[in-house]
Amino acid sequence: MKRLFSLLASAALLTSPLLGHAATLSAGDLIKASGPAVYYYSNDGKRYVFPSERVFYTWYSGFGTVKTISDAELAALQIGGNVTYRPGTRMVKIMTDPKVYAVAARGTLRWVQTESVARELYGDTWSSFIDDVSDSLFVNYTIGLPISNSSDYNRVQAIADATSIDADRTTPAPTPEPTPTPTPTPEPSYTGSIDLSVSEASVNELVQITAAATPSTNLSSVKMYFGTDLIKTCFATPCQAEWRMPGSGDSFPVRADFVWSSGQNASATKQILLNYADIPGVTMTVTTPQVKPSGIREIIVVADSAQFSPRSIEIYIDGNAKRICDSVNECRWTDLESDPVGTVHNVYAILRDGIGLPRQTPVKTITVVTNPGPYVTVTPGKNRMYTGETLDATVSASDEDGISTTEIWVDGVKIKSCQLSTCTSDMIGPWPTPRTVYITGRSQDLNGAFGYGTSSIIVVDRP
Repeated sequence: MKRLFSLLASAALLTSPLLGHAATLSAGDLIKASGPAVYYYSNDGKRYVFPSERVFYTWYSGFGTVKTISDAELAALQIGGNVTYRPGTRMVKIMTDPKVYAVAARGTLRWVQTESVARELYGDTWSSFIDDVSDSLFVNYTIGLPISNSSDYNRVQAIADATSIDADRTTPAPTPEPTPTPTPTPEPSYTGSIDLSVSEASVNELVQITAAATPSTNLSSVKMYFGTDLIKTCFATPCQAEWRMPGSGDSFPVRADFVWSSGQNASATKQILLNYADIPGVTMTVTTPQVKPSGIREIIVVADSAQFSPRSIEIYIDGNAKRICDSVNECRWTDLESDPVGTVHNVYAILRDGIGLPRQTPVKTITVVTNPGPYVTVTPGKNRMYTGETLDATVSASDEDGISTTEIWVDGVKIKSCQLSTCTSDMIGPWPTPRTVYITGRSQDLNGAFGYGTSSIIVVDRP
């Protein structure tokens, strides 16, 4: 995954212009911010994650169309989920299951039952079309009808129908009619289902979970899991429970296991996303978003006690707690970078309130590079202003290689460029109507690397 982020970042920085604001995006755009990760911008207004290079390259041949937006704009776009393989391009399997699946519309997996069918669909080199998918990502897919004959699955048509990620995401997967096998006394189908009150929830939000078994008679037990935690056991259907969203993580599988007294069993799984939002009064600063090997990386978390008074502040890098500060409003962690060029670290903080409930900040990144871009700060004269007013703003940059240029951009339009490490504009605005204005600083060092910083201004009507 780190390699994918490095590749995406390199391509996007070389080819993408700086955009002004999220309103200029169109459904189907590939987007990124200052970090290396690239997302798909969907027609539902959300961003979707490419979980691996292999998935990305089934949809795109390169990164020439990647658009760059600000970190604030990216954070305002909710994550909708993971992008699945483009139908017809690859087959997938997991290490714990010997079955090989073809991918149909909407991430539907269809078991290719024999080697001869796989060869008819994908040719003599059919085994080279198989990708391993981790158990944690397998839950992004649903299981459809098996493929017992090559006529059950039209691979060419599957590729042609998937004209875009949105088209695949919203088009129902084809479900060919199975060939019925008449039996004098057919066995009942033992299945289970699971429903969630929401598909994504914020920290500490209660999620309602309902599991139902078919048939409902002769049921031995229903066990419900949230992540790896067993949360309830029932002996009748439907089985209902509720669970509070944890304070950290990205997404969690919710699973129900069904067992009948006759020995049959079934399982159902759904995924729920954890939706992070900024914690009022809390800021997390990564002072060196790009760092050389053996360079200094620093994270500072500050809480305004008037809005949020934490019992503790925990700083995490790549899921590992690096520092815990108790009963203070500021927590700082500094260390030397020990990983090679191309490494991308995920950074976040968990703050616990007065009764111990956790709240996690949005994730930021630290990238290990050979030539870090300048560290850029944007200081506006005010963060809140009335319609019709103007303000001044200063962009400051620092870099051990020296600064070539420093620029001020307002909503994606460059308004000033200076051949100095500091650049100031005295007349930004006015704006006739309420809105949020994004001021971005961009600086280039003497070796050609760029650095960025952004600040937002809220424009309100006069009282």
